[in-house]
Amino acid sequence: TPDAVDKPHWVSQDVVNKVKFASCDLSGDGEFIVGGANGADNKYEVYVWNTSTGALMDKLTGAGVSLYAVAWHPARTFLAVATSDGLVDMWGPRVNWTAFAPDFQ
Repeated sequence: TPDAVDKPHWVSQDVVNKVKFASCDLSGDGEFIVGGANGADNKYEVYVWNTSTGALMDKLTGAGVSLYAVAWHPARTFLAVATSDGLVDMWGPRVNWTAFAPDFQ
């Protein structure tokens, strides 16, 4: 019956720009979802949301190329982004280099 149709638990989007996502994937543990979109300024954007809360956790801006696909490593915190220049960009955890070298700038 029409009343039995399921609806999404929540919808992830860039509420300001309403970008159209080209690709998405779930983290290996299911804790996060990643969506990749092509920005207006020819730079791709990668959005990471928490699947439990729907909160946007991070937004990453890539190089001046188009995004074709995004994939999350099944066991580690790495993202792979296939781009229009034929390369695969790898994204990983940010490193606080000042923790290792206090004078690092």
